[in-house]
Amino acid sequence: MSKLTKEKFELLKDAGCSEKVLVFPELCNSCGGCVIVCPRKAISEEQHRIGTLKCGPAGDLEVVYGELDVGEPMAVPVIREVERRIESDKTVILDSPPGTSCPVIETVKGSDFCVLVTEPTPFGLHDLRITVQVLEDMEIPFGVVVNRQD
Repeated sequence: MSKLTKEKFELLKDAGCSEKVLVFPELCNSCGGCVIVCPRKAISEEQHRIGTLKCGPAGDLEVVYGELDVGEPMAVPVIREVERRIESDKTVILDSPPGTSCPVIETVKGSDFCVLVTEPTPFGLHDLRITVQVLEDMEIPFGVVVNRQD
């Protein structure tokens, strides 16, 4: 996570930068872009816990999942840590939240197949259409399960 210290803020101010530097650490994606583009090297990165990774057996299966800490909005780094544990010679099932948000895209990218679950409502159909378009654009084959449809 990027951090702007008081000393580094003073460097920016002395360099003629605005006194109103806005930093949104809760939106940090840990990409390092702000560190690269800062002309005065006033931003540094530090470790910040956003969740935990849990692993263990469940019968004949190995289960790996991430839990995002309460109040943390950025799930993608946790998803990436789970994906690092994937063994390419095994069948893997990844679960994601509904929709087409960043966590969904991170979860499905590189997938061999996606199972979309929807509900028989106008809202469900609306979201399904958007998700289908995204998967088609990503060239990921998919199937659909309609939940709560008797």
